[in-house]
Amino acid sequence: MKEPIKHHLYLVNLIERLQLEISGTLSKKGTPLDNYNATITRRNKGFDLTWAADVFKFRDKRYSVGKWLKSVRFDWEDYSIIFKQLYIRSHQNNTSSGSRYVASAHDFHSRNFKIGQPYYFRLIIPLEKELDLHNYIAFKTFTTDLGFRSSCGTGASINEDFLQACIVNKDDKKKYYLSIESELKQDYETFSEKTHAFKNAIGYISGHLPANAGYFFAYNSKKMEVPNHFCFREWRNTIISSYQPILANPFGYIQERRIAEIYYKKKLLRPMLITEFSRLCQQLFDSKEFTGVVILILEASVASLLFMPSGYAVALETMADLVIGKQKVDRSLIEDKDVRERIISNCKTVIENESIFLNEENKRILIEKLKSLNQGTNASRLRAPFDILDISLSDNDLVIINTRNDFLHGRVPDILKVGIDRPESRKGKDMYYASVRLYTLLNRLILKWIGYENYILNHARIQEEATGVKLKEDYYYKC
Repeated sequence: MKEPIKHHLYLVNLIERLQLEISGTLSKKGTPLDNYNATITRRNKGFDLTWAADVFKFRDKRYSVGKWLKSVRFDWEDYSIIFKQLYIRSHQNNTSSGSRYVASAHDFHSRNFKIGQPYYFRLIIPLEKELDLHNYIAFKTFTTDLGFRSSCGTGASINEDFLQACIVNKDDKKKYYLSIESELKQDYETFSEKTHAFKNAIGYISGHLPANAGYFFAYNSKKMEVPNHFCFREWRNTIISSYQPILANPFGYIQERRIAEIYYKKKLLRPMLITEFSRLCQQLFDSKEFTGVVILILEASVASLLFMPSGYAVALETMADLVIGKQKVDRSLIEDKDVRERIISNCKTVIENESIFLNEENKRILIEKLKSLNQGTNASRLRAPFDILDISLSDNDLVIINTRNDFLHGRVPDILKVGIDRPESRKGKDMYYASVRLYTLLNRLILKWIGYENYILNHARIQEEATGVKLKEDYYYKC
């Protein structure tokens, strides 16, 4: 059966046209903006709308800097778009162009687009750099009207809806685009939530989170040839990290070629299967908490050493709660009930006997604290999800888990036991070692949780030259 052609050319041309200054006409009945000339230009992640500041027409305070304008239409050529909200950010005076208003726009849609109406959707995200998924996620081929057939695609099922992703570029230009589409007719909000889960999953697995802004194209026909409508949305910043949880190419990280060849010749490594990737996407779609963990991991991976280990520590704590869920985990320090009661009773007796030295309030607080005397430590709670998923932890892992409070309170753990007066360079290496060890622990937990069944990178071993901590560990963990 002949592979259907995916129609990207019209979409990419429109996006590239929107990168240039466009002149058109504003429409907003009953206001000075109606039938008024304006221009739109791309600025940062969004757009600027600019129009001449006629002092007689725009004397009303509604056009002051800092005000919002709602539902303004802009027409150019054969296109008509609606700016849902415009923020008047400046009133500029220029000797060549005169006085003018500048309003910023973070989203817009074509006229008559109905957000609650079902369409066939395709999302196009302009990329800051090429996104290569071959060593991370199993590929899926596609043919595009940009003039080529490619294996630079993948896919995932979310709620039984298979979404296909394609990485495309036009005319060999160094401008790349991520396209995500569905053959299922649905409303904008549903498709948008699925694509957010999809791209967040791509970001976590590859270290490259495609974001900044996206263009949604809506079709009435399943063939998706020419869109009936489109809309633009601005998002969080793109994240491009140098850290990934998996990599099917052993030569990508392992410096010792002899060892890398062992992994390569035995064919031990593989990208994530589409079924495994789908489970990751589904978890992200279903859980805002898990989405927050993944975004925190990505943010921490590009943060300074001051914030990186703290971000990972917080992410590990949240993941522990997600894995444990409603399961009852016994973290008691004293397992024997009779022994526990005797110890608490004896402590209470000591407090009563020494109460002459305590005021009533302090005495009450101490007795109240005895109720939590048998409560396990934070470190024991962080170990619980690894026990639940049957993930073995080394002594080195346990040391780092026990440093969780250090980072949350601004302390730097002394990994090599050099002493409190160790140089700042050693403190930096200790923070980096803790970071890559925590990052690896997070990946082992997340990928085992979603059912991944291959090898995970051991970044603590890979980065031992940078951390100065020599390890007798493998470069990969079997999940």
